[in-house]
Amino acid sequence: MQPNTIIHIINTPKANNYLYAASKAAIIQMTHHLTADLVKDNININAIAPGFFLNKLTKYIVNEQEAQFDKKMVPKERLGQTEDIADAAIYLSSQASSWMTGHTLVLDGGVIANSGYGEF
Repeated sequence: MQPNTIIHIINTPKANNYLYAASKAAIIQMTHHLTADLVKDNININAIAPGFFLNKLTKYIVNEQEAQFDKKMVPKERLGQTEDIADAAIYLSSQASSWMTGHTLVLDGGVIANSGYGEF
């Protein structure tokens, strides 16, 4: 039976923004604790942590066509698109992820994996 799904969206914090980072860590921890409580009710809880995405709120910061990407910063050499988050949410809502619960998918084009936290 397909589980019900809850998905938290958590932005990846920028370097040296300790209060913001702590609030995001709290949501990740809440995801873990809710999973422990709700898994018996057939509810999967996961989170999506996007890095820098081009959207209505970030459009004023950078125009994707003019953006210069440092390979050390964003290994995928592009900004995230709203479709990237939508695809992850579809996956987390589908039967394909029915065995996955209590996890956070980091969608940042490889920033954290490549250079550690706070390099952007």
